Amino acid sequence: MKTYEEMTRSVLEKEKKCRARRKKNILYGASLAAVLCLILSAGFLYGGKNEIIPTEQTIELKKSVSRLQFFYAGNAEQEKMVEDVEVPLDFLIRVRDIRKIRNAEQRAEIMGEEKQINQKAVASATGPQGEKGYTCWGSENSIVSLVQNEFLYLAVSDYEQVEDMSVETTEAGAATVVPYPYEVKAPDGSVTAIKTGIHINWTLSDATINRIDENPDMPLSEICDTVVVTVKFRDGITEQVVIDLTVDDAGQIYVTHRETTVK
Repeated sequence: MKTYEEMTRSVLEKEKKCRARRKKNILYGASLAAVLCLILSAGFLYGGKNEIIPTEQTIELKKSVSRLQFFYAGNAEQEKMVEDVEVPLDFLIRVRDIRKIRNAEQRAEIMGEEKQINQKAVASATGPQGEKGYTCWGSENSIVSLVQNEFLYLAVSDYEQVEDMSVETTEAGAATVVPYPYEVKAPDGSVTAIKTGIHINWTLSDATINRIDENPDMPLSEICDTVVVTVKFRDGITEQVVIDLTVDDAGQIYVTHRETTVK
């Protein structure tokens, strides 16, 4: 069995590999970040707060342009997602098999070790508002950790026009959507405005935790989820953003922006 120090080094090394793999795979990242800043600075196409009276012509025009932009962020950096491009996130699932450890005190000690490992894994990463995240589930046969250094968001051209929002997942995951404030920055890094967007808070479902606990050796690549975020605007327009989340056998989570539809 690995020692606490060996497991800590293993997790931190995996974090480094996550970031290195993304730098290698995402060739469009830097340019898209600049494009996103310009889009956000301009307030998109419907950034004004004036009331728009829906007509057949204006509705058809707005249906051709999305008011939502899907992106992920970590360490105060933002990357806009391009449709149908799979991106590795700094977002990990870890499983520790405790089937052979029946002593309650030893189990509690191991849970404490896992939390310390997770705290170190998220110590140097923050989202745009300084958030960090990990969750530990202790069950009969396993300890499952979800270590999150990058977060999923929707930027909204004018949040005051949002009437309602909801999110659906498959049985593999669970999610909530909540408003959050973010800074709009110019290409030179200066803050030009404070706007409100939508934070997509995704986690593992109880069904997935139970499935892992029944078989801690199961391939993590069997876990996948589809997240559908629906945003209804006050003028009658509804947008849906479809996101796929997949996992490799090492526990790294990948995200793909499948489509955004305007109805």
